[in-house]
Amino acid sequence: MSQNPILIIGMARSGTTPVTHLLGSLPQTHVELEPHMVWKAGSFKHLSDTHVNIQPAMVQWIRQTLLSKAKGKILVEKSPPNCLRPDMIHAVFPEARIVYVQRDQVRCIASNFERSRKSDSLNPKIIFKKYLYQSGTKNLGGALGSRSLRQQLRLTDYLPFLRYATRMLLLRQSQLLPFGPKISNYPDIVSNHGLLEYHVRVWRAAEQSKVKFQQLYGDKMKVFQLEKLFNTHTDLEELYEFCGFQPDKKQCQNILIQLNRNKLDNLKNEAPLDAEIRYKLDKHRKDIT
Repeated sequence: MSQNPILIIGMARSGTTPVTHLLGSLPQTHVELEPHMVWKAGSFKHLSDTHVNIQPAMVQWIRQTLLSKAKGKILVEKSPPNCLRPDMIHAVFPEARIVYVQRDQVRCIASNFERSRKSDSLNPKIIFKKYLYQSGTKNLGGALGSRSLRQQLRLTDYLPFLRYATRMLLLRQSQLLPFGPKISNYPDIVSNHGLLEYHVRVWRAAEQSKVKFQQLYGDKMKVFQLEKLFNTHTDLEELYEFCGFQPDKKQCQNILIQLNRNKLDNLKNEAPLDAEIRYKLDKHRKDIT
């Protein structure tokens, strides 16, 4: 079995977390769940997630930090902002297998928009759980790895991080901090064009980055549609096979039984904003062409 890392890539609210739980339930894997500050190392002067430091020393530090807890197990890592960082991801883990999780674009955008309206970005309860108490939860028998904030920062990044966090908190107070990955100039986009337009632009940026991921990783990347993945055991078996694990049909069927069917059914539900989201997506496509 290959020991190459498995990276779960996809937009926020696209289903990367349940996919990570599935792989995290395997005894031969070690999961790093959203170690956001590790990936920001050396770039805290930038508010966006697209500005990263790809200097060799930084790349090596990120790699060693994420692999340090694996101890012979296969690293499974997921961080939604990484859907905007194909060059950085490839620099750190060129040998990785990329599990790209994709959800219906309208539903994904609507879900991110709703989380933004609830001011869930830098929500104190979420921050406490992820960075100060325990990063991760248990589901489907898989314990997701914990990495405190202290374990994510280099000593030289403490002061830049404090400045970064202060700026982010001020943006949250001003209602200019959207949920999910942050593209360049996001406060201006939210202020001038609104949250919904912002999330449509993030989706478009992620789609452009997906093309770059495909160019960089070739057959070491596979796209999985969320709505199909949790619908039949054959798609789950395909996921396990791609990641190098022997699929177990009975295990896959049991996983589907454990999943919250009501929650999965809600993935398809229409919402009042859907028509506006489709209009904005069509407008962006026309602008590109």
